[in-house]
Amino acid sequence: MKKLLKLIVALLVITAALLTYRFIVLPIATTQGIASRTMNAENAIYNYEWFITQEADIRKCLKNEQIAESALTSFISSLPTDRTQWSTFDKKEEASLRNSLVALQQVTNQAIETYNAKSEMANRNIFKDNLPSNISRAFYASAELATQ
Repeated sequence: MKKLLKLIVALLVITAALLTYRFIVLPIATTQGIASRTMNAENAIYNYEWFITQEADIRKCLKNEQIAESALTSFISSLPTDRTQWSTFDKKEEASLRNSLVALQQVTNQAIETYNAKSEMANRNIFKDNLPSNISRAFYASAELATQ
């Protein structure tokens, strides 16, 4: 009976030790590994440069949108106001310019969404320095879009 009691106690101690390792020690070690990989110098530089580049790319996309919108507006203003008087070429050119503008807007939206998604990641947002934490079209509405 004493041997059985000792065996049960030994099994309980081993179980407690394994559970402690599984639920306390292992998560701490894993977290430390993630933190050391996230906070190393190479990763910090990569993430900082990614945010700088992405923000500059968004500015370029918005500038390209402005150029495309200006081209579309200029083309339409050179045509008669009555669309029935437009030639087939005029209609195709207007559609092409409009499609180009929509495509540029989609590229810009995707770049903004990617920036914002990475900005919300805890292991990346610390590397943005003085860049905006969240970008929207309104953020750039009154800003000068000169590319750097």
